[in-house]
Amino acid sequence: MPDGHIALASRTYTGFAILRSNIKSGSEADVAKAVAYGKRIKFYPLSQATNSPETAFVDAIDDLFDSTIPYDLRFFEALDRFVQREPWIERDRVMIDALKTDKEGKPFDGGGTATVYDRATHALIREMRSSACSSLTPGLAKNADGSVDIYFGPKAPVEKESNWVPTKGGGGFEVMFRFYGPEKPLFDKTWKLPDIAKAS
Repeated sequence: MPDGHIALASRTYTGFAILRSNIKSGSEADVAKAVAYGKRIKFYPLSQATNSPETAFVDAIDDLFDSTIPYDLRFFEALDRFVQREPWIERDRVMIDALKTDKEGKPFDGGGTATVYDRATHALIREMRSSACSSLTPGLAKNADGSVDIYFGPKAPVEKESNWVPTKGGGGFEVMFRFYGPEKPLFDKTWKLPDIAKAS
């Protein structure tokens, strides 16, 4: 490995890397800055470092990227693709024969029938104007003591749009709270995240 480089060895044949930009707002200008920053990344084989080709960027904004887990036959089809293209992990070998059998020890029969169960995707709600609210949200309203009230629901409360996270009526939802650069009160527990309460 040449000096000044960091090697990140992969235990698999395929892989990917993610660059995340925490943008200041959802404005076109801030999104454009994030895109421009991302395009500073160069990707090429190390053997071509002295004469690297131009990195190609593909805008996939109009393509639906569904990373949710399908809880039907497609899950096993995807699992098979991974098993066929990736190296064996020794600890997994013991499970392979068991994965061929049902609870009675009989091989799965593609001609038979089975009962499958669906569940929530645990993914972002589609077709919403936004999926989160943060300290970087433009116009976020704070209370006199510095605290912030966040509202969840299919419609924004009157004059509370900046503090609103939209949900879709007719379905359940779950909440994740992230801390970027948390301060001491979080760790010494002098500040605790309050429970979510139903608005009256």
